Amino acid sequence: MTTVAEIQARLEALYRAGRLEFPDKASDVKAAADRLEAATDRLNGLSAQVGDAAVLVDALQVCYDVHLALSRTVQTLNDCAAGLIHIADDFARTDDQAQQAFDQINRALRDGPPPPQVGVPVIPDPTPEGDGDEYTSVPEPEAPEDDLEERDDRTEEALPDQREIPS
Repeated sequence: MTTVAEIQARLEALYRAGRLEFPDKASDVKAAADRLEAATDRLNGLSAQVGDAAVLVDALQVCYDVHLALSRTVQTLNDCAAGLIHIADDFARTDDQAQQAFDQINRALRDGPPPPQVGVPVIPDPTPEGDGDEYTSVPEPEAPEDDLEERDDRTEEALPDQREIPS
């Protein structure tokens, strides 16, 4: 048979989890999502500067996926916190021993304000900032004979006029 003290401990654990522990975890996850968002913004700018290189676009997609998972986690933790309080309240209302235990629980813990709902991080736009054009710092190599004429023309343009010096 379950004692009032055991029920009290269980109810107190439900309230503590719903009012304190789950909201704290939700805050931690939101802080991680905020740091990821800032890093994603920097990565997106860098990606745009180098022409949305495929590896950076892939990294941005991974950041987006992780941010989405973190946002869903915050929402789930908020919902769980509210659910735990609802379960504890309902249990105390429907069971005589639970009601006795409920009366002995710390008043602030059981009757306090609803747990803080941690703001769910805003999901960033997964679209890269750049225009998608590939930019290279080194041009593709050409065989020397393929651009011989062009090089000769550039050389002639670069040299000063050569006048014939009378002898």
